[in-house]
Amino acid sequence: MNPFYAEYIATAKILAKARGLNWDLVCDDQGKVSKDTRWNLTELVGMLPPPTLWLGQIGVDPVAFGKLNEIRRRMNQQPIVSGPMPQHWRDLYQAVFVHKLLVGKTKPQSAMLVAQGIRRLAPVAETTPPGAVTPGQIQQAYNAVLHSGDSGKLALDFATTVRTILDRQKLADIPALARFASPTLTNSCSSCRSGTNRGSQQRHPRHHHVFRNWSHRQGLT
Repeated sequence: MNPFYAEYIATAKILAKARGLNWDLVCDDQGKVSKDTRWNLTELVGMLPPPTLWLGQIGVDPVAFGKLNEIRRRMNQQPIVSGPMPQHWRDLYQAVFVHKLLVGKTKPQSAMLVAQGIRRLAPVAETTPPGAVTPGQIQQAYNAVLHSGDSGKLALDFATTVRTILDRQKLADIPALARFASPTLTNSCSSCRSGTNRGSQQRHPRHHHVFRNWSHRQGLT
């Protein structure tokens, strides 16, 4: 296991326990967390409602999930069944909230924007743990997010998650994974299938091109 990932999770568990949070969330087959174990993020940072924001879902993010399976079908890959994230991705998702809220002192809404990227990456990674995630998995998840919104902001948010969590915290064995958060310019997407960076030469040099060339992106679906 990646030592930085292990430390990141262990620290989060200690902080969560000190605040009375139940780490072992109970959920249904779609990842909806029970009322007894979900986390009240608003209360956790000492804010007063409304609104009250909860960590109440540890399943796949429906925003990008449909597009992800469309991409996989075009690549002759098996579709992914929705459900709770694997335990190692669930741990990372929860740890992001703990570190952002209790260490970084960010607001719940800001922490949620970052954490959502984990839910969007987890189904692509499947049984691959966060420390072993591949460039191809990053790119496939990015493209699913990219094609699921109208403005490109969700894709930029996803790239930010990869850069600030996996890269900056050194949680993955491969460094600088955010460079693979890039549009796929061919339907074959060999890098997504193999997990290599062979498609990296086809990415846009800057993420603001997602906005400037949005009509072009629509033509790549």
